[in-house]
Parts: sequence; C-alpha cells; structure tokens
Amino acid sequence: MPLDERVRRGLREAARAVPDDAAVRLDEVHQRARSRARGRTLMNAFAAVLLLVVAVPLLAVLTPRAGNAPPASLAPSMSASKDPQGGLTGDYRVDLTRAGDPLAAAELAGPWRLSFVDDGSMLWAAPPGASISEDVIRDTYEASGSEVVLDLFSRTLCRGAGVGAYTVARSGRTLTFLAVRDACGLRRAVLQTAAWTRA
Repeated sequence: MPLDERVRRGLREAARAVPDDAAVRLDEVHQRARSRARGRTLMNAFAAVLLLVVAVPLLAVLTPRAGNAPPASLAPSMSASKDPQGGLTGDYRVDLTRAGDPLAAAELAGPWRLSFVDDGSMLWAAPPGASISEDVIRDTYEASGSEVVLDLFSRTLCRGAGVGAYTVARSGRTLTFLAVRDACGLRRAVLQTAAWTRA
C-alpha cells in the first residue's frame, strides 16, 4: 500500500474518533475565552477609572505644585516670611455692587470675600451669580511691610497678566489697596475700587 493511501486511512480513522459535537464544543471554548477577555477588559477599565477618581485628587492634595508656590517674579527684597507683621492675615469683605465698569460689564459687581492665610495662600469668593469661582489651586501672596505681591485670579480673570504689586494701607478694620504695578484691570478694579473691611 502506498504511503498516500496509508496517510488517508489514518486520517479517516482519526476523524471517526473525534466526537460529532467537537466543533460545537470548540465554539463554546472560544466563546468562554472571549467572554473572560471582555470581563477582564471591563474590570481593567473600571480599575483605571477608580484609580483616576481616587489617585488624581489625592495627588493634587499631597503634591506641592508650582501654582501654590509664591510667584517666581517677586522682587528680591521681599521678605521670606509671608506676613511678617501679621497685618494681612484674616478675612475681608467688600461690597462692589455699585462699582460700575469694568466690574459691572464683566458681571462681577456685588459682595466679595477675600482671605489671606498665614501660609501665603489666598481664598476668595466672587459675588453670587458671577461667572467665575475659585480654582482648586489656591492663589498666593507675599507681603513685606506695606507692599503685597499677589497672583490673585491668575488662572481665571487675569490669565497671562502675571502678578500684581500693591501698597496696602491699614486703618482700624479697613484695608485699602493701591496698585504699584498690575497688568490686570479686573484685579485692580476688585482690589482698589473700595476699602475692604476685616470680617
């Protein structure tokens, strides 16, 4: 018997030994494998989303950021202490409801709040209904004597304008700002239109 015939006979016998439903069983194995792969893909996607939801805010809180550091363009004469006399630290309020332009045109007229924190950061609240709100990264300030340099609104109203430098006059519970240099007109309007009162 030639070799080809023996190979054919062997293949036929081997084919008879395979159950009739082998193709169905093989399809079931492939479907289970695909189902497991889909399940792993969904679990991986869920894990990635969970990681983003938990890790990103945690990193934002724990990692020092350039936005939280005092502005790099501060004059070299500025003291390393954030508020050496303790004169600015505290909460202040001002009502700019009747401020007129540019605040009225930008829909920023109304009551404002500003807090100078002793770590060199600032918290602020715009009037109700204003189109801006405080950023996650706090604005910063550095005070020396009667001068304060700050990056207030640098990521919102004053994007690209840099820091502003002001002289500060204190009288009792009031605080008055006078711009020394500030390229941001809205920051100037918010700070120096009226005197701020310590809360």
